[in-house]
Amino acid sequence: MKQLTVESFVEQKSKSKVTVNITPELLKRDGFAQDLSSEQDNSSVVELSTFNATTSIWDQEVKVSFDGNEIEKKSTFIEFINLRLQDIESSKELIQKRLVVDLLELKNTVWIDDRQLSAEEFINKLSFSEIVFYVDQSIVIQFNDEQLFGGHCITLPITADFQLGKCSI
Repeated sequence: MKQLTVESFVEQKSKSKVTVNITPELLKRDGFAQDLSSEQDNSSVVELSTFNATTSIWDQEVKVSFDGNEIEKKSTFIEFINLRLQDIESSKELIQKRLVVDLLELKNTVWIDDRQLSAEEFINKLSFSEIVFYVDQSIVIQFNDEQLFGGHCITLPITADFQLGKCSI
């Protein structure tokens, strides 16, 4: 697995309009005397900055991303990302076991197609989609489901201390 650097990441900027609606009851409760009887534009345009790179884990190409608006020193955060990518690389069996424990029974009992899948068949159908890193050092790994669950994304949250959460679709 190659080490990612600041130069590995491409910044993607987008703008989003955010609207906050405050009810008159809330204003009165909190002691504000603002008159909301007239139309007001309570919206702001926020610029979002996401950084994306591509790496390879378990012989699969995977997108790696983080929200640039929340990270003060990108080079330090990318060092953290590299450490966690190594943890993910070396935790293949643990991560695959979590996927099987959390989702295989659901696949074989609810999302029934022509046959039941073994754990190995189930794992072999999944592929990385994206690994998202957050400022609190938590991670979400997203997997493509290859239509096992109707095209839904499978997510696996990981805490800052690298504890695997429950997988979901």
